[in-house]
Amino acid sequence: MRVEFTRLEGRCGETNGRDLIRLDERLLQVERRCTLAHELVHLEAGEGRACSASREREVNPHSGGAPRTV
Repeated sequence: MRVEFTRLEGRCGETNGRDLIRLDERLLQVERRCTLAHELVHLEAGEGRACSASREREVNPHSGGAPRTV
C-alpha cells in the first residue's frame, strides 16, 4: 500500500480501494492519523472513491471521528 500527500479540494483523504491512499498535504498530524485510519477502513472493504453519506457515517466511529473538510 502507498500513501501520498497532495492537495485535495473538499476532502481530507481518498483511496482507490486497492493499494493507494491520498491525504491532503495541509492536514495537521492528528488529522492525518484520523484520516488515514478512516481511509484504511475503506481500503480494507475494497471501497474506492465514491461512498454514500451513510457509509461515511458508518466508517467514522471506527476511525476516531469524522474527518473535516479542507
